[in-house]
Amino acid sequence: MTIEQLLDKISEKNFSQEISKLPQHILIYGAGAFGKEIYMLLKNHNRSVMGFIDRSAAKNQELFKVPVWSLENIPDSIIDCSPVVVFAIVMDKTERLNVINSIKQAGFSNVIEAQSLRCLMVEPADREITCDLKTYYKQRWDKIEKTSKIFEDCMSEKLYWENVIAHMTKEYSGCITECPMQEQYFPKNIGWGTHHYIVDCGAYIGDTAQQLINKNGKLNRYIGIEPNLNNFIRLSTYCKTMSEQLGEVTLFPCGVSGQTLHTTFNTGTGSGCISENGDQQISCVALDDIIQNQKIDLIKMDIEGAELDALNSAKNMIAKYCPDLAICVYHNTNHIWDIPKLIDSWNLGYKFYLRCYNAFTMETVLYAKSNKRE
Repeated sequence: MTIEQLLDKISEKNFSQEISKLPQHILIYGAGAFGKEIYMLLKNHNRSVMGFIDRSAAKNQELFKVPVWSLENIPDSIIDCSPVVVFAIVMDKTERLNVINSIKQAGFSNVIEAQSLRCLMVEPADREITCDLKTYYKQRWDKIEKTSKIFEDCMSEKLYWENVIAHMTKEYSGCITECPMQEQYFPKNIGWGTHHYIVDCGAYIGDTAQQLINKNGKLNRYIGIEPNLNNFIRLSTYCKTMSEQLGEVTLFPCGVSGQTLHTTFNTGTGSGCISENGDQQISCVALDDIIQNQKIDLIKMDIEGAELDALNSAKNMIAKYCPDLAICVYHNTNHIWDIPKLIDSWNLGYKFYLRCYNAFTMETVLYAKSNKRE
């Protein structure tokens, strides 16, 4: 497909438009972090939710003052309303489709994946308000094409173009080849080694730390950075429990950005992100300011769109130690070309790969593999 053909297919479809098209009655399947995020997004767009469905639901459980039912215990009166069920759990494709099928068998014919809505929130971070999408892509097409050539394997290049075209056309269904979720941050077939000196940006509650222990055995150093206070408390508790396996542990209750500063953090979407319109004040750090003369062999980033700025703040550390990099590139449209181009511009000899671990371009990760560790 030529650039002219793609430009003709550009769509301005957005999250707000699709939310407004949902039926009156809405249920959310999944009462975990993702389900809560979707609830808040719907609420912020003036859409009410009848309740949650969760396989771990307790009797008379409520969340946000609405009921939480197991699939087996939903009242017939709710089913008779013919609600749309928004599936809000991040899981492997096969398991996900099996659960969706069980929801339909329970009497709910209209089931949509929350990721099909969430992907419509992915926009170019560097797009000016007055710039239409056709002009935006036309201005950047040379960079987009050149970036496609820096990946090491055909799978990565294919995935790159699937992402670019999906975001241009807003046609996401079936566009992405998903890898098993247990391989996220541990990709196969690219010579990804073991790692024992870790910087975990967006450490959440220690899930990646546990995966690292499971895959690599005992770590020597773990530096975890997490701005959400509730998550940080759970992360701290986890690290105390696993102190022998994690080695030297340092935790920071803050965000990561291009410089060390105070900023605002938006908790209204559930997952939280740095935002000018945020509802909480947080501290952010530049990685080069907090990590000095400490050996690092892996940096992982999943920080809700702050990845590009955060990488710029880690240039000295990356140049010194040449760690492998596992960077999420699905939060902003331009990150899938701007982040690999940035790292490549440092001329450190990195090799680049892309892998995706969920539908609708979500959980797409860039792997920058250091040749200094081979």
